[in-house]
Amino acid sequence: MNTVFTILSVAGYERKMLMRTIRFRILGGIGVLIPLVLGIGLAIAESRGVEFESVSGIGAYMPFFVYSLLQTVVIAFIVGDFRAADERAGICEVVAARPLSTAELVMGKYLGVLGALITLSLIVLVLSLGVQAAKISITGAPFTIRPYLTYLLLLNLPGLIYMSALTFFLGAVLRRQAAVTVLTIAYVLIVLLFLGRRYGGVYDFGAFFAPVFYSDMLGLGDIKSVVEIRVFYTMLALFFFGLSIDRYPRLPQSRSWRRFGRCLTAGGFVAALGLFLYIESRDASDLSYRTAQLEVHERYAEQPTVAVTHYSLDLELAAASTPLRSRAVLSVSNPHSVPLDTLVFSLNPGLKLRSVNAQDGDAPAVNWRREYGVVRVARTLQPDSMATLEFVYAGSIDLSGFDLRRHPDAKRLQKRRAGPGRKGDLTAWIRGNSVFLPPRSRWYPSPGVDYGHEDGRPLSFATADLDISLPAGLEVITQGVPVSRKPDGGREVHTWEVKRPVPVLSLNAGVYNVYQAEIHHIQCAVYVHPAHARQVTFFEDARDDALETLGEILDSVEQETGLAYPYERLSVVEVPFQVQWYYDGWEEAGGLAQPGVLMLEEDVLMRLNLQRRLKWMQRRQRRNDDPARIKRDLLVSAVLRTFLARESSQSGIYRSPVAQLWSFNKGFEGQHHSLLKRGMPVYIQQHLESSLQQSFYSRRGRFRGRFRRNRGVQSVSWDTITSKMRERSFAELDPNDDAELYRAVVDAKGASMFGMMQAVVGDETFRDVVSGFEEANQHAAVDFGSFERAAVGDSSRRTERPNLHRLVSDWLHGTQVPGYTLTRAKAYKVDDGWGMMTYQVIVRIRNGEPGRGFVQIRAMGTEDEAVKGVEIEGGQEVEVGLILWERPSRISVEPFFARNRRVLMAPLRIPEQPMDGSATTYVREVAPDETGLTEIIVDNDDEGFEMPVRRVRRYLRPQLKGDNWQERQLPFSFGRYENNFRWKKPGDGAQPAVWTARLPHGGDYDVYYYFVHPRFSRRLRVAREFSLAVCHGGEVDTLAIEADKLKGGWNVLGRYRFEEGELARVELSDRADGRLYADAVRWRYVDPDHPEEVYEEDLPSWNFGRRGRGGDRSGQGGGSRGGGGQWRGRSR
Repeated sequence: MNTVFTILSVAGYERKMLMRTIRFRILGGIGVLIPLVLGIGLAIAESRGVEFESVSGIGAYMPFFVYSLLQTVVIAFIVGDFRAADERAGICEVVAARPLSTAELVMGKYLGVLGALITLSLIVLVLSLGVQAAKISITGAPFTIRPYLTYLLLLNLPGLIYMSALTFFLGAVLRRQAAVTVLTIAYVLIVLLFLGRRYGGVYDFGAFFAPVFYSDMLGLGDIKSVVEIRVFYTMLALFFFGLSIDRYPRLPQSRSWRRFGRCLTAGGFVAALGLFLYIESRDASDLSYRTAQLEVHERYAEQPTVAVTHYSLDLELAAASTPLRSRAVLSVSNPHSVPLDTLVFSLNPGLKLRSVNAQDGDAPAVNWRREYGVVRVARTLQPDSMATLEFVYAGSIDLSGFDLRRHPDAKRLQKRRAGPGRKGDLTAWIRGNSVFLPPRSRWYPSPGVDYGHEDGRPLSFATADLDISLPAGLEVITQGVPVSRKPDGGREVHTWEVKRPVPVLSLNAGVYNVYQAEIHHIQCAVYVHPAHARQVTFFEDARDDALETLGEILDSVEQETGLAYPYERLSVVEVPFQVQWYYDGWEEAGGLAQPGVLMLEEDVLMRLNLQRRLKWMQRRQRRNDDPARIKRDLLVSAVLRTFLARESSQSGIYRSPVAQLWSFNKGFEGQHHSLLKRGMPVYIQQHLESSLQQSFYSRRGRFRGRFRRNRGVQSVSWDTITSKMRERSFAELDPNDDAELYRAVVDAKGASMFGMMQAVVGDETFRDVVSGFEEANQHAAVDFGSFERAAVGDSSRRTERPNLHRLVSDWLHGTQVPGYTLTRAKAYKVDDGWGMMTYQVIVRIRNGEPGRGFVQIRAMGTEDEAVKGVEIEGGQEVEVGLILWERPSRISVEPFFARNRRVLMAPLRIPEQPMDGSATTYVREVAPDETGLTEIIVDNDDEGFEMPVRRVRRYLRPQLKGDNWQERQLPFSFGRYENNFRWKKPGDGAQPAVWTARLPHGGDYDVYYYFVHPRFSRRLRVAREFSLAVCHGGEVDTLAIEADKLKGGWNVLGRYRFEEGELARVELSDRADGRLYADAVRWRYVDPDHPEEVYEEDLPSWNFGRRGRGGDRSGQGGGSRGGGGQWRGRSR
């Protein structure tokens, strides 16, 4: 008792003394104030309509997350000072004179420091609860204290205990506060910036990157590993605390206390090491376990698979005795021409199979054998014969029993690498308030095995009847339509019927509000958690408009794709954001789109921020628009952004109805089947996005015209893809060798190939091909060759079809990637003499690469457009003529798969004076002698552009100013294959940008500098004045350029004489008063016979005047001849 009293006395003294110090009050106050201000800000934002990932989680997570970061700084500056503070206070002699052991002293001080810091944590907890209580009184949102207590115990206290012990140890050993503080902060920064996200989170002492965000639907996910690591750091705290006792600089202590300190050290070290080795051993065992299962699957992959035609499932979920209990009756058939002696099925290894019985013979008992998740039933089945089998099983879902080839660092959905929304490894679950069973978890017996197939798992299409028993109050969602719902004590039995054959079955259950309506002859239901119901009730006062709009979207999808929705019911289900899946090679092993079911993560739903966007749009339109019409626009935007957005880290076909239209009604096999399995859905998704955006937004004058597609691929850059494709053709790529590259190539090249097909055969014909192919191959296995034959069709009818076959062959087997340059874009009025005014558009495109390619040219006006597809050989330049009946404003060139990352676009300037004659549509090759003049352009991506460093950086020499030149994308900058430029902060002249070119002819040249439009130069904060040096004939002219006087496009610097073969040079100094813009330089040869002739720019620059993008219709080009007072020059 004396020992305990002594320790508590020291702890009380230390806590009081610490809390009275100015340093503790200042740092502790800051540590509490910042989370408090953050919590208040979040509460105010939520009360004003801003919606975050979780109603109950964000207000708890963010304050504790920020405070956990700040407390490490508090510990570094306060705890590490304990030894020096004792010496300054002169208490060492007083303590030494009393019967107080070193262990008692250190333990008391440690507990005192912990008490003071825990007091701050409790203050943060109480204040956060108070802020949330005030928010709830305003918003009426639900409240639970569980996330607050969870974050206190998981985020805050373990990190507090560990960092305090570590700092105590460093203070006892180093005895210098500055050294302790520096080492502690350095360690924290290394963890935050590097180690915390790696190695399974074992270095993340504060759970800064742990998946502990609280879900309104599920609560916490699987936090077993998080808890283990928290215990690991608690044990490490004991180790460092024991070392602090042993190494504390004081008089020798008694043998018993010395043993106590060393036992504490040894115990903490052994416990931490043992837990670490246990975690490592468990992970290794899990890997071995999955490897063994994979070998079993591959062993039986070649065995013919039985077909299941009907399921009758009787399920009991979330019962007190077991999570899942089921009786499954399967109607099976033999679709092969040979008898089957053994029937192979897959069932999750966590589900214990109790019996397999036959229901169509005299001997109901059937011999069966199970190896992990593979069940082999000894039952002979003749060709085209049927049988009925009964499976009885129970247990829980083993998460290591599927996704056998997953890798922890290769998650499909890792929305954020830190903070809210960080996902763990939860792929399926059965809880009392939520059930998520994806098909790949094999919660029901599925025919065949999942791995070892060359072309993917053979599909079996079956109907089903499901009776599902769940706790009362939960809603059930699966394929098909609901039939009945009956009470059964404290539970309910839900009956669903699947009339249309589907390849897989999924199961969702939870607490939901259900909203149902019939839209476009489809039974539609939306399942939303009650805490998020306002995302649906937001449209309640515009219900009729909303339903009409959704019907228009479904109708547009059917018209644009040629594919009708194949199921009776469409269920849109909100799911917890923790749902996770992985890549299986190049394919996604999972997804949120299942037959008849679309799943939507709760964080994606909440971040729609509908109420806030409504207020913003009303303010923008000064409340002149009808709120119902604004809500209609918001609904369209939400649907397109959520379900029909292009492939990215948070959107794509994994949550798209495109998979329901294309992927679930057929199987894919054979060579290049990945193009049909993934490339086609990606293309349809891109096409739908552009078409629906144009259809729904152009009605109100916004987002008119075709949208530029995003060439970026999530994990592999476009340059990497084109580089790899020049080394190996698509047909030569091995999907198992580099799955990430293969997936990126399928996304990029596959989607562009189908776009090229559509451009060659025409929109209507392509839709007919897709629709006919889908109808002819229902519930069958298809290959790419069959689709190609359907697209090429009868070659005797159209001359384009043989060319299509050749282009597809180039796409698949060629290694040359074309690259296009838009060399001319002009238009003029044509008067045919009969009062009819038309517009002639002339476009020239050059393919600067050896490979043959195909482009689609589109001339666009306000009410009219003309489209033409052209095949261009390598090194060829073609001229295309188009006719429009309304004034055109711009042209675009779709390069499909090429070195160009984006659509090529240019404005059209049309003189008011018409020309006589008639407009024509034509395609012709441009002869080399038609260019008429010699012109050399060096872009910032060309070999003639360099960024030299004129001064070597050495020790004690001043560092180079302004950093380095950086690349930036801008659609209105110059570029052959990519519109970009280089920019740099102002420097001291040591890092210029230099353009060089060897000129083929001697004589005079006009030298031009390409500059961005002043509207963008101001946004880019380009320097008001900078200097350009033009080197010619051994002389150098330095020009002082005033940015305000430059035009957007080509600006002539002057006319200079060059010798034949001279290396011309233009240099942009980085000495300026703002950022520097380096894009392109042009040398244009001056005809000595006509030196004063003014050449019209073949490509006018964009004009952003009052008339908007596309020019002022004055017919003027973007260049300039003569200085016009734009700069001052000097020669040397």
